[in-house]
Amino acid sequence: MLPLVLIVAALALSLLLTYIPLHFVTAFLSLSSGGMDQMAIIAKEVHADLSILICYQLFRALFISLVVPPILKVVFKKYSKAKAAIS
Repeated sequence: MLPLVLIVAALALSLLLTYIPLHFVTAFLSLSSGGMDQMAIIAKEVHADLSILICYQLFRALFISLVVPPILKVVFKKYSKAKAAIS
Protein backbone atom coordinates (compact mmCIF):
# COMPACT_ATOMS: atom_id res chain seq x y z
CA MET A 1 0.00 0.00 0.00
CA LEU A 2 2.80 2.43 0.88
CA PRO A 3 4.49 2.20 -2.56
CA LEU A 4 1.18 3.06 -4.19
CA VAL A 5 0.76 6.08 -1.90
CA LEU A 6 4.28 7.26 -2.73
CA ILE A 7 3.66 6.93 -6.47
CA VAL A 8 0.36 8.82 -6.28
CA ALA A 9 1.95 11.55 -4.14
CA ALA A 10 4.83 11.91 -6.61
CA LEU A 11 2.40 12.15 -9.52
CA ALA A 12 0.27 14.78 -7.75
CA LEU A 13 3.27 16.89 -6.79
CA SER A 14 4.66 16.52 -10.31
CA LEU A 15 1.47 17.99 -11.71
CA LEU A 16 1.79 20.91 -9.29
CA LEU A 17 5.39 21.49 -10.34
CA THR A 18 4.38 21.76 -13.98
CA TYR A 19 2.81 25.14 -13.20
CA ILE A 20 6.34 26.48 -13.06
CA PRO A 21 8.33 26.03 -16.28
CA LEU A 22 9.38 22.45 -15.56
CA HIS A 23 8.88 19.38 -17.73
CA PHE A 24 6.59 16.70 -16.25
CA VAL A 25 9.23 13.96 -16.51
CA THR A 26 11.77 16.12 -14.68
CA ALA A 27 9.25 16.93 -11.97
CA PHE A 28 8.21 13.29 -11.57
CA LEU A 29 11.77 11.98 -11.35
CA SER A 30 12.72 14.77 -8.94
CA LEU A 31 10.01 13.72 -6.50
CA SER A 32 10.34 9.97 -6.90
CA SER A 33 11.83 8.06 -4.04
CA GLY A 34 14.85 6.03 -4.95
CA GLY A 35 18.55 6.34 -5.32
CA MET A 36 20.01 9.53 -6.70
CA ASP A 37 22.16 7.57 -9.14
CA GLN A 38 19.22 5.62 -10.58
CA MET A 39 17.18 8.81 -11.03
CA ALA A 40 20.12 10.47 -12.77
CA ILE A 41 20.53 7.55 -15.18
CA ILE A 42 16.81 7.52 -15.99
CA ALA A 43 16.81 11.32 -16.44
CA LYS A 44 19.71 11.08 -18.84
CA GLU A 45 17.88 8.45 -20.89
CA VAL A 46 14.59 10.39 -21.11
CA HIS A 47 16.34 13.76 -21.65
CA ALA A 48 15.08 15.33 -18.43
CA ASP A 49 16.79 18.32 -16.80
CA LEU A 50 19.55 16.62 -14.84
CA SER A 51 20.58 19.65 -12.76
CA ILE A 52 17.04 20.21 -11.43
CA LEU A 53 16.62 16.53 -10.71
CA ILE A 54 19.87 16.25 -8.77
CA CYS A 55 19.07 19.40 -6.77
CA TYR A 56 15.71 18.00 -5.66
CA GLN A 57 17.19 14.59 -4.86
CA LEU A 58 20.07 16.15 -2.93
CA PHE A 59 17.68 18.36 -0.97
CA ARG A 60 15.59 15.31 -0.12
CA ALA A 61 18.63 13.40 1.12
CA LEU A 62 19.94 16.32 3.16
CA PHE A 63 16.51 17.01 4.64
CA ILE A 64 16.17 13.41 5.75
CA SER A 65 19.70 13.41 7.19
CA LEU A 66 19.60 16.77 8.97
CA VAL A 67 15.99 17.52 9.91
CA VAL A 68 14.32 14.18 10.58
CA PRO A 69 16.65 12.96 13.41
CA PRO A 70 15.96 15.95 15.72
CA ILE A 71 12.22 15.60 15.07
CA LEU A 72 12.37 11.89 15.92
CA LYS A 73 14.36 12.67 19.05
CA VAL A 74 11.60 14.99 20.29
CA VAL A 75 8.88 12.49 19.39
CA PHE A 76 10.64 9.64 21.19
CA LYS A 77 11.23 11.78 24.30
CA LYS A 78 7.52 12.62 24.48
CA TYR A 79 6.62 8.98 23.91
CA SER A 80 8.95 7.77 26.67
CA LYS A 81 7.61 10.41 29.10
CA ALA A 82 4.04 9.40 28.33
CA LYS A 83 4.90 5.73 28.74
CA ALA A 84 6.65 6.44 32.07
CA ALA A 85 3.64 8.41 33.31
CA ILE A 86 1.33 5.50 32.53
CA SER A 87 3.55 2.94 34.29
